[in-house]
Amino acid sequence: MLGGVCGGHVDSLIRRNGQMIALGLLIILSIPVLVDSQTHGLTWGFTPGDKFYFKETHLSNISNTVSTLSLEYYLIAEDYLTIQDPLTFFPIDREATFYINGTPVMSGSLYFAIPIGNWDLLEDTYISSYSSYFDTIDIIDDENYWGFRTTNNLSYLSNLSYAEESQISIFSKTDGVLVSLLYESIHSFGVTRSTLVERVSPPLILNIPVLIAGGSVAFVGLLGVYFFRRLRSSANQESISDRHSS
Repeated sequence: MLGGVCGGHVDSLIRRNGQMIALGLLIILSIPVLVDSQTHGLTWGFTPGDKFYFKETHLSNISNTVSTLSLEYYLIAEDYLTIQDPLTFFPIDREATFYINGTPVMSGSLYFAIPIGNWDLLEDTYISSYSSYFDTIDIIDDENYWGFRTTNNLSYLSNLSYAEESQISIFSKTDGVLVSLLYESIHSFGVTRSTLVERVSPPLILNIPVLIAGGSVAFVGLLGVYFFRRLRSSANQESISDRHSS
């Protein structure tokens, strides 16, 4: 009698342990499937703590005078921004900026990085996230860079003026960090403003203005030529006024 009871108890334990082992194996085997189903193929390409340097140049023509203003600053990448899963809004990381001497830049922070990997998903998400904010969106995608160009036509009822705005943002496919950003606004009353932000190498000497790369100099030079051409020709400004009045 005692042997039968003990034998039945042992059999029950064996069956219970077998069921627990089988359940454990099922959970373990299901983990890769669960992880894979939640992976959108996006990851951050920079390392928290990395420091990135940028040069910002402002150009404007007001009262037939072209003026420029340049400043240099850096940012330190903090912890990664959480990437939604599933992705429902375009992910872009933003950090506070500081002058070379460590003083915070009063204008605030810079949208400096996007995740890398699934460029098609980024394109679809950017368009779906911002199509209602801009009149046109064009995606830039080549072997080394990814970015977007947006345009907007704005009317100001307060002074009956009109403006065309455009922005081009380019990011590296290697680390997702901003390479360049060009913003331009053209107003119907003859004022043109532009802001160029470029990623640059760390300064060699902190107490001397940093010389930017030759390509950046050439690019800024082209912008200067562009503005001077605008000053010499009023055709575009007149056409903007005509479109606004019509």
